[in-house]
Amino acid sequence: MRLSRSVFTEEQQGELVSMKPAAPPDEAALESLIARHPEIVSEEEGELLLVRRQKGVPDAEGGFNRWALDLLFVTRDAVPVLIEVKRAANSEIRRQVVGQLLDYAANGTAHWPPGEIQRAFEANCDAQDEESEAVLETFLDGRHRDDFWQRVDENLAAGRVRLVVAADAIPSELARVVEFLNDQMRADVRAVELGWFESADGRKALVPRIIGVTERTRAAKLAGKPPISPEQWIAEHYADAPDTASGIRRHLEIAEELGLESGVTRKHEAIWSGRGNRYPFQIYRKNHGIALNLKGDESLRKGLVAAVGALDADNKEWPRFRVQRLNDLGVRNRYREFLETFIKEAGIAT
Repeated sequence: MRLSRSVFTEEQQGELVSMKPAAPPDEAALESLIARHPEIVSEEEGELLLVRRQKGVPDAEGGFNRWALDLLFVTRDAVPVLIEVKRAANSEIRRQVVGQLLDYAANGTAHWPPGEIQRAFEANCDAQDEESEAVLETFLDGRHRDDFWQRVDENLAAGRVRLVVAADAIPSELARVVEFLNDQMRADVRAVELGWFESADGRKALVPRIIGVTERTRAAKLAGKPPISPEQWIAEHYADAPDTASGIRRHLEIAEELGLESGVTRKHEAIWSGRGNRYPFQIYRKNHGIALNLKGDESLRKGLVAAVGALDADNKEWPRFRVQRLNDLGVRNRYREFLETFIKEAGIAT
């Protein structure tokens, strides 16, 4: 356990002396406060960007939303942050909240398609009458804006997320579970205790305490894996799926013929193909498929369907098909023709 940085000035800290411990009126009040001031659950000012409140989570690919996550943020490093808010008085905080948050994380990483978080962010900005591009530009302050949402998708697909339980008090048994999970999981798991104080004249203050973050686990999770080649990645993830492995190799051969580069992401989540800072092709390790960033272009989507026969995940920006289809010579030839058109229209041709 460790104390977070203070969010109060010296004058404000002095005022705490005249305040008494209290409890928030309800969980919605805590949720709203975190949405407006995410620095109270983060480690630095401006680290978190709100994607949306009450983000739906399905329990099957393409299915209806079964749950609603209280708060979804992203960090400047493109890491999704899933937050569940509870009052200490809520009996779920002791046991059920951990399972609840793990349900959201497991199903969100499995069933939110590429581009889902970006679309949720843009929809939330529209609802607030804000320009999503301007909000993102301000948040990133010039940092790697072009591939930001792609990196969000990569981190989500790899399970590189931050899971947070936020409450006005964290029971010791919950703190022990959080610290154990943070040591064992790839995800960053933590609890944030938001001590709630009120004065006689109605003023309120929060004193946050972050539980679960240690320098040892932080260093281990930030460390990149040794670089590997696409062929090594294929052998590591699809040695027992020769049809998938063959399909991936077919894609890589066509990409190379058309002058594209391919490689493996730093955390080994996916194989990418593209050029410069444009990586419109992603092959993830969990679904035997290749996703293309078509940016909602309907004519390109129809061209892809005509080339490969059918899509296995059809969404606005990142449709996906199973790479085994490329083992068919006819499909492969049509796919190559489609990619020639796509590369030119996407502006990544040599």
